[in-house]
Amino acid sequence: MAACRYCFNQAIDYQKKNGRIGKGKLRNIIMQSNLPEWVKENPCHIRQNAIFDAHQAYTASRGCKFRSCKAPRKTIKFNKCNFSHGTWYPLLTKGLGFISSEAIPDVSLYATQLIKDKSGDWFCIFLEETKTTPQPENRIIALDPGVRTFLTGFDGQNFLEVGSSDMGRINRLCK
Repeated sequence: MAACRYCFNQAIDYQKKNGRIGKGKLRNIIMQSNLPEWVKENPCHIRQNAIFDAHQAYTASRGCKFRSCKAPRKTIKFNKCNFSHGTWYPLLTKGLGFISSEAIPDVSLYATQLIKDKSGDWFCIFLEETKTTPQPENRIIALDPGVRTFLTGFDGQNFLEVGSSDMGRINRLCK
């Protein structure tokens, strides 16, 4: 968490001093800068994702703020290749485990996130594909009282004429 926050803050600081640059170039500048050893010990992808978050934050608002260690909510983003065998970085976390209230997949097809909320609870985010079932469309028809026909309707594709060629008979009935 601290390494992510450090890289994020370094990227924000660099952009505030030098202006906005591309995220790839920003990543190269921060990763090749004089980072402390405790930051370099952490996996590269985690630091890169923090730098990309800083780029996105600065792009959204030039007045973005640094991340604080006192912030109640913290996030770590992982690439899809960092999660396998039901855990993140299985070689680094060998022997460490965690308890989950729901089943965790063995493999993730997409990037994942770990979030620590205000109360100190941890949540993991896994994206999964769902197939959408087409819902029946609530069709709408526009109705127009006409001169040559009693009523004309249009549903976006077709015309519907009610009482066409009967206007003389309708006028006689109204008298």
